[in-house]
Amino acid sequence: MSAEPLDPSVALDQPLTEEEIRAFVGRKADYYVEQWIRRDSMGANWAAFFLSGIWFPYRRMYRVTLIFFAAILADSVIEEVIDFPRQLSRLLAVVVAGICCSFANRWYFHHATSKIREVRAQGLPAERYLDAVASRGGTSLFAGLGLFALLLMAVIAAVMATALALGKVE
Repeated sequence: MSAEPLDPSVALDQPLTEEEIRAFVGRKADYYVEQWIRRDSMGANWAAFFLSGIWFPYRRMYRVTLIFFAAILADSVIEEVIDFPRQLSRLLAVVVAGICCSFANRWYFHHATSKIREVRAQGLPAERYLDAVASRGGTSLFAGLGLFALLLMAVIAAVMATALALGKVE
C-alpha cells in the first residue's frame, strides 16, 4: 500500500487503497481493510445477520436499505394475506439474515467502491481528496435507528390495513 496520497485523476478504475478505505469507513476500518485488501475475501458480517435493518442504513447504504425494507414490507403483507405458518415465517427470516450475513461485506465494498470512484472522478486536489471520500462514507446511527423505526411503523400500518381490508380486524 502506498503511503503517499492517491492521485485521483489517474486512478479512476484502480483498486481501492487502504488509505481510501480508512477514510471512507471511518472508525473501526481495520475490519474492512482486513476483509477487502489483506484477506482478499469478504467474510461474514454478523452485525448484518442480527441487525440488518439497522446495519444497512447505519453504513449509509440507502439503496440496499430501500430494497431490504421493501422486501420486508411486502413479506409482511403477503404473510398476512395468506396466513403463513409461523415456522415457515421464522425459517424465511433466518434465510434472509443468512444472506445478509454472507453478502453484506461484498455489498458494502461495492457501495464504497462506487462512492470513492465518484470522488476520484471529481479530480480534487490531494489535500481535499480524502476529506471528500470521508464525507461520502462513514456511519449514521441516526439513520440506522430512525429508518428502522420508520420501517416498523410502516410494517405495522401495512399489516393493520391488510387485516382490516380482509376483515380479520374490526
